[in-house]
Amino acid sequence: DEVVVTVDASSLDVGRYFGCVFINCSNGENATIPVNLTIVANPFLDFNPSSRILSGRKGDIITSFFYIQNIGTGSLQYTLTPDKSWIQLSTYSGYSSGEKDKIQITINTTLLNPGIYNGNISIECGSGGGGTFTITLYLSSPQPDKSIEIITPNGGENWQIGGVYEIRWKSTGNVGEKVKIELYRGNNLFKVLSTNISNVGNCKWVISTDIPPGYEYRIKISSPDNEEIYDFSDGVFSLYTPSTVHFLYISTPPVCYEKQPFSITVYDEGGNVVKDAKVSLYGQNVVTDSEGKASPLFAPEVDRDTQIFIVANKLGYVYATATLLVKDVEKLIKIDIPKKIEEGKNFTVSVVFYNILDPQSPSYVVLDARVKFGNETKRVDEFGKVKLKAPEVDKETKMPLTVYVDYFDTYTNATLLVENTENMGILGSIKKVFTQTWLILFTIIFLTLLIVFIIISFRSKKRKINIVAPVHVGSNDEFIVRVKDNRDRGVEDALVEFNGVTKRTDNRGIVKFKAPNLAEIKELYITVEKDNMKDSVPIMVGSISPHKELYPYVTPPSITEEEIQIFSPIDKKQLKATQAKQAQTEELPQISTASNEIINKLIDAVLEKHKRK
Repeated sequence: DEVVVTVDASSLDVGRYFGCVFINCSNGENATIPVNLTIVANPFLDFNPSSRILSGRKGDIITSFFYIQNIGTGSLQYTLTPDKSWIQLSTYSGYSSGEKDKIQITINTTLLNPGIYNGNISIECGSGGGGTFTITLYLSSPQPDKSIEIITPNGGENWQIGGVYEIRWKSTGNVGEKVKIELYRGNNLFKVLSTNISNVGNCKWVISTDIPPGYEYRIKISSPDNEEIYDFSDGVFSLYTPSTVHFLYISTPPVCYEKQPFSITVYDEGGNVVKDAKVSLYGQNVVTDSEGKASPLFAPEVDRDTQIFIVANKLGYVYATATLLVKDVEKLIKIDIPKKIEEGKNFTVSVVFYNILDPQSPSYVVLDARVKFGNETKRVDEFGKVKLKAPEVDKETKMPLTVYVDYFDTYTNATLLVENTENMGILGSIKKVFTQTWLILFTIIFLTLLIVFIIISFRSKKRKINIVAPVHVGSNDEFIVRVKDNRDRGVEDALVEFNGVTKRTDNRGIVKFKAPNLAEIKELYITVEKDNMKDSVPIMVGSISPHKELYPYVTPPSITEEEIQIFSPIDKKQLKATQAKQAQTEELPQISTASNEIINKLIDAVLEKHKRK
């Protein structure tokens, strides 16, 4: 008879394994058949993405990155070779045993002329495969010395027709004493608001009633002396009348674990559920059902506790945003192990999870987990405990211990010190004394440096970075991102990444991007890094077709709480009071219709008022 022996090697590491098959006979001799198994390494290269399209101006330091990973078994050694001298890498070789290696790309454009450049990075790794990472660089002329930057309206505003609002801008260089202000709807000029407003950085705009309500409005400010010096609103803003306003509201749980599903409900201002509302979250787009529910949505993977934005929009409604706290589950896994253990000794590992979904009574619970230590992997029991044995070592060795929680598809690590018993006698004691002496000296030096660092940190005010970017741009539209600190000053030389393109800000903290050509609205992200400070904001990209009958409120997610729902139902009394005050300003000259003489008088009156103050 033929007996087939099957071995499950899916959970085995690389190495040799030995076992036996015992055959017991009731009326004959017993037999033992040895089984030997050798697991060999089978590395396989993967790099992502496979290419980058970069752009910038001559003189910029342009950076980007890609990842290299061994998705096979064993260890993979790789070598990186650029074919162009202007391509610099953070490393040119390395090893991967399954972790992702981030390869930083730096391009100094100082010696390059404006134009289009192509380059390749050859990736070689022997039997694990290979590949080529391609770079396309679009390099334009340096930043001009003269410019205009619109501050508001710069995208996302909801302004009432008939109301009085402030247009603000900033000019650099000798732009001229006057500026021209125009109103665009979509890509078409709708109305000239003024042709010679004093270039003082702000003016009042009384929105005339001959302008219809709509969404795709933008302001253009230009220099009458040089038409090449101008700026558009980075994003579109909306104009509305009170009778056309309807609001959306989002009901969401306050907290959720990363990569786990959850659902939300969308309501209108009357508390009625809204069907067919589009809900957007980190690239996910779900439409609400007949009960107003958007399900399932999945929380993104995070490396720390993160507040994320959820956006709901529908034609004829003012969009709604809500925040959700996504918890990093790795930090909620508690591992209880001894600090050190002698070789050959048994020890116990305890694994529990801190469940915070019930804010009234958070508690530690036991989850199904696997614990890997050395070549041994075991599951915890019903109490979250597992017994393991320390291996024999030649000297004191720090060994990693890994806990896998399949429910959350995550893992966390701890370190256990395994002591060699031979070093625990007299010689071991002497060695320990010397080790402790060096440890004390190291601690004194470390504390001294720490105190100096704290003193220096207290003397310098902590900086924060803020991102000023449009909430929505159309396909192929150019837009400006401004990075500023907590004193509203531009942050120079900050790394700004959008759609795989990384640039550095100029001395004003400004960088310009071009939106990709998209067939429908998509949520992308702008990420900024500077001196260990990092922040990111979402941006909606894609063109929105105006609706003839309903007011098409469509909203990107990069909106703060101060920017949303400025005329919510709970502020109706305040809205009526504001309308009453605005009715008293009918004699105020309207920029959109006034003559140049009246506009100049209005500006002179405003300036005189500021001088008296």
